[in-house]
Amino acid sequence: MRGLWARTKAYLPYAAGVALVLAVSVVGQPLRSSVHPANMVMFYLMVIVFIALRWGLGPAVAAAACSAFAFNLFFVPPYFVFALTDLEYSLTFVGLLAVGSILSAMAVNMRNQAETARHREDETAALYALSQELTVVTEMDDLVRAASAHINRVLPGSVEIILPGASEALRARPDAEIVQWVYQRGVTAGRGTPHFAASGAHYHPLKTLNTTLGVMVLSLRDDAASLAPAQQRLLAAYANLIALAIERIQFVDKAKQAELLQEKERLQAAILSSISHDLRTPLASVTGVLSSMLEHRSTLDPASQDELLRSAWAEARRLNRLVANLLDMSRLDSGAIKTSFDYCDLQDLIGVVLSNVENGGEQRRIAVQVDDNVPLVRLDFTLFERVLVNVLDNAFKYSPPDAPVELSVRREGRWVRVLVADRGPGIPPDEREKVFERFYRTREAATMDGAGLGLAICKGIVELHGGKIEALQRPGGGTIIQIDLPLDRTPDGHL
Repeated sequence: MRGLWARTKAYLPYAAGVALVLAVSVVGQPLRSSVHPANMVMFYLMVIVFIALRWGLGPAVAAAACSAFAFNLFFVPPYFVFALTDLEYSLTFVGLLAVGSILSAMAVNMRNQAETARHREDETAALYALSQELTVVTEMDDLVRAASAHINRVLPGSVEIILPGASEALRARPDAEIVQWVYQRGVTAGRGTPHFAASGAHYHPLKTLNTTLGVMVLSLRDDAASLAPAQQRLLAAYANLIALAIERIQFVDKAKQAELLQEKERLQAAILSSISHDLRTPLASVTGVLSSMLEHRSTLDPASQDELLRSAWAEARRLNRLVANLLDMSRLDSGAIKTSFDYCDLQDLIGVVLSNVENGGEQRRIAVQVDDNVPLVRLDFTLFERVLVNVLDNAFKYSPPDAPVELSVRREGRWVRVLVADRGPGIPPDEREKVFERFYRTREAATMDGAGLGLAICKGIVELHGGKIEALQRPGGGTIIQIDLPLDRTPDGHL
């Protein structure tokens, strides 16, 4: 039944053309007595051109032949009798048939050209839209999703993009053999091609100039359907765009890896430099003190021995801080640092920090002010203790011995703000962001001891808490280190 309807449907344009010719003949009957018969030819030509543009060349040629016969029957005397007795009308009959056929061919050609131009425009627009989407994509998963979604809207089927890394998923596919074949040979396969033509899908390699990067599989919606030449051409263009985008992402990933490797090598070189320079001094001091104690203990009075021991203890603490900072920086870089977040009272935390700072031998004045409305803050007690210890150590190091360091805590809306203010030389405006970089030291700090890691570690730990840290100029001279911790956010900074 379906085949009969398909054959019947193919003849409908011919029937419609004949019907239009008959309609013109009937409508022109009242004009037969007042209009010269040759003028009716123009109406037939108009119908022929319309049929050519609407249904194509075959129905138009059939309409031209019917028009010639209808003109002879309805407008050439004797009426309703087909006869070519008059030479003038015989020429009109032949001219109508010839001109109608030529106009049909020309109209069909123009229609085909217009359709081709429209298809080309649609293809160009589709390719441009996909290229725009792929230009901003930086991750492989995002590229696969964007390309699949776009092609699914344009072509009659669903698209999958298979990359070499998807070996597990590939083995589970029923068409794994075809995909592997296309990937290895870089040849199109599937329905409408000489290879694996019985498949219900179309397989296209994602190739660049040097290699095949993957396979694009278009599963057709109708098993009996096949891609038209224009669709195959568009699919090939899509494959080229996707392959170029994949290659670009791979190049970017390789560049990032090279940059990370270079940064890692730079970090290792800096650590070695720090170990050779900053660790050698306290280690030499401790070694010298111990050597003096061992060799000259009997000749040293108790006061000298106490002084040497205090010196060794201070240098050992300095050495311990340097090693701890190096280890903390290494853990932060590798992502191996472990956190344990809980709600903490900042007053208790400050008490622990002050006891640790004051054990260094030098008693410094610290003015502490904690507002009453400061709530509990969710943080890692041990890690944030390290932050405050490093910031206070810096404040003590760069401020005069008789100048107190101020530590204040207050609530600022949805944040808790911790401020550490000193009366040191201050930080130049162009260096206030750089001081939080690893191994960076200001021009004023170039002659001081230290590896330039303390504030970098503070920044990494504060950001783990979803907070932020910055250096500000203190009115009247000095530096303020401002730390903001969120009250209503998770440790990773999300609401």
